[in-house]
Amino acid sequence: MHINDFPIQSFAILGALVCACNQGTAGEPDIENPVITVRYSADPSVHVFNDTLYIYPSHDLDDAQWWSMEDYYVYYTTDMKTFHDAGLAFEPLKQTVWAKRYCWAPDCAEKDGRYYFYFPTDQDHIGVAVGDAPAGPFHDA
Repeated sequence: MHINDFPIQSFAILGALVCACNQGTAGEPDIENPVITVRYSADPSVHVFNDTLYIYPSHDLDDAQWWSMEDYYVYYTTDMKTFHDAGLAFEPLKQTVWAKRYCWAPDCAEKDGRYYFYFPTDQDHIGVAVGDAPAGPFHDA
């Protein structure tokens, strides 16, 4: 089955399931999370670019006691069976001069071959980073 054969509703459901659970005890992945098993993640957005489904979640630090997100990772699949970790895509607190804390709920859009990564920070701001590929790396626009 081709990625474009899946109905758009499938992507919304996938987004909800991607981050429903994170790591279990002793670092063992929860069986309820079929996609992300190596990082605490939340707030995913899901998009198809060039026949590949990309997942853009928030990433909570391992030692977080509350909301402590400082960077974003990207995951992708071409068959809805095997998911890949594309790695670190953007670090707003290190790659901008204005973001100070609290990153969450990213999203991504494409226009004319460039990818625009939207990210809220500081409970008051929304930033835009840009990259040449859907998985980044992105840099402050």
